[in-house]
Amino acid sequence: MITRPVTADLEEVARAAGRGTLRVPIARTVPLTDAIKALTELEREGTPKGGKLVITTG
Repeated sequence: MITRPVTADLEEVARAAGRGTLRVPIARTVPLTDAIKALTELEREGTPKGGKLVITTG
C-alpha cells in the first residue's frame, strides 16, 4: 500500500508525544540475541497480538 502522510495526523502524533500521552502497546520484548528468532516468528505469524515487538540491546 502506498499512502501519503496527512500533516494534521502527524502533528497530532507529535503533540501527543510532547505531552507524554502517546501510548504504543508493546506485546513482546526480546533481547538482541533473540532478535532473529523473534523476527522469524513475526514474519511467519504476523503482527504480535496486543502490540509491537521491541528488540532491546541490554
